[in-house]
Amino acid sequence: MVNIFDTLPRNFFNIFNTADRVVISECICVLYEYIKDDASFASLKENLIYELTKYFSSHLIELEELQSQSPRERAFYVYRR
Repeated sequence: MVNIFDTLPRNFFNIFNTADRVVISECICVLYEYIKDDASFASLKENLIYELTKYFSSHLIELEELQSQSPRERAFYVYRR
């Protein structure tokens, strides 16, 4: 049996090493729902940012590690994580 941690890079889960890990995990689910029907799992950065901006526009969520809190800036922050 293959050990998943022998395959994954050591820093694979660093995305969740933040105070905003719950929001980050919700955003991953939003993006997955957006691209799940695409067989190649490929999408343009602008489309992903748009989906995250829509999410932050409809959910009143503040990120602890970000000074400015516009929906688009929150989307870019999550995308860069």
